[in-house]
Amino acid sequence: MIHPGPYELNSTIHEENAATGSSASRPANPGASSALTVSVAPVLKSPPSKAGLHPTSVLLTTVVLIVVDVYGQEHAAHVLLDTGSQPNAISERLCQQLHLSRRSVNVPIAGVDGTVTKAKHEVSAEILSRVSDFREVYDFLVLRKVTCDTPSVPFSTSELEIPENLVLADPGFGTPRRVDMIIGAAHLYSFLRNGQFRLPNLLFIETVFGYIASGKIFSTNEHFQRSITTCHVATIVPIDELLQRFWRIEDVSASHYSVNEQICENSYHETVSRDSSGRYVVRMPKRPEFEQMIGESRSNAMRRLNLLDKRLQKDKELMIQYHTFMNEYISLGHMIPAPDDYEASTISCYLPHHPVPKQSSSTTKVRVVFDGSAETSTGHSLNNALLVGPVV
Repeated sequence: MIHPGPYELNSTIHEENAATGSSASRPANPGASSALTVSVAPVLKSPPSKAGLHPTSVLLTTVVLIVVDVYGQEHAAHVLLDTGSQPNAISERLCQQLHLSRRSVNVPIAGVDGTVTKAKHEVSAEILSRVSDFREVYDFLVLRKVTCDTPSVPFSTSELEIPENLVLADPGFGTPRRVDMIIGAAHLYSFLRNGQFRLPNLLFIETVFGYIASGKIFSTNEHFQRSITTCHVATIVPIDELLQRFWRIEDVSASHYSVNEQICENSYHETVSRDSSGRYVVRMPKRPEFEQMIGESRSNAMRRLNLLDKRLQKDKELMIQYHTFMNEYISLGHMIPAPDDYEASTISCYLPHHPVPKQSSSTTKVRVVFDGSAETSTGHSLNNALLVGPVV
């Protein structure tokens, strides 16, 4: 846990957090990155000097730039510059608005605390500065929503005494707005220029898009008490870790079998074999009380067979298809006539069967289903009397 809740903090921790205004974060996997948002309750703190003021979380750096659609038309986009993200990201809404050509990808993206999502598409987009001749084409992963609105609550920028000649990269940085794109650390530092301007709690840094603002904002707005702390730590999961997860998922070994699962596993190892054609043969995994569970089943099977025969007599086409299916079972050796003394010599279970038509099928229009759930005279079916085995 990297951000304790407000009810778990003592007064000392409250004061320390108030002094720093920061929260620790750790990457889910070193060397990897993406654009996910974790929202947690902000730590409320006493204002440093002015009574009645409530601080927001640290102001994130945003810019307004121009992005070009597939027809060459220009659109304004609200963009977050995020040093905690390796990939760039674009929202699904803006991607559709620009009609950008998509490329299929399958990129796992890990965020804070190991949360993982996947990007299925990637696009290339041309971005331009509103205040300089900067123009570049970058790749962006398409996400349904790149992050929450920034900032989380509004504050007044008119009280900040910003010089009029200072060209802001985001003139409305005090108004919460939807974030359309994220540009990650791979490109962010190439945007920086030499100019800087300081105000109390705020630093303005010159970029190719204008001056970006970062720092703390204090306000008397009561909504600041309910502001959301936004944390971006984005990692693309490495291939080697994905392969390790794949093999862990595919591992069929089980270390904790139940009694019945172990009996089923033993039955498999004791009876499995391969015939002359190479096909595997294995006996049904019977429960230890199998003989007591299977009762008389022939009368019920015969009753349902008679009902089926009446149905087939009324539908000659279905009857022909049904007989064809059953004759194929005989020709393939899947079923043979039972000996006359079969029922007396062993525990037997007769399975009712019925047709399932599927006219849309291009091969078999009718298939036969054998009802292993039909109850015998004991109230148990063949399915009940067989072991399921462990989940693999």
